[in-house]
Amino acid sequence: KRTFSLRWLLKKPPRPRDLNPVKEVSFQGHVIRELESGTIEVELDGQKLLPVKPVLRELAVRLNVSLVNPNGNALNTRQLGSQIIKSVQELAAR
Repeated sequence: KRTFSLRWLLKKPPRPRDLNPVKEVSFQGHVIRELESGTIEVELDGQKLLPVKPVLRELAVRLNVSLVNPNGNALNTRQLGSQIIKSVQELAAR
């Protein structure tokens, strides 16, 4: 007869890691950050927005950034976030 611990069934919330932002831009009240891991964060009025992808899609439309790559496939969250950051940086440089 075997016994198993049920502890592994409990889901622990992941501990937030202290990752530094590599890039950070502000656009229309949103702060878009790319972290060291490549993760994209979006804040509005100091609050993190989750999930991020719908917000990024909305910002992409405002910035006229394509939602698909040259092959016609949808950009993932990291790719879309990077494109938005690049677009905002280009606008700021003008």
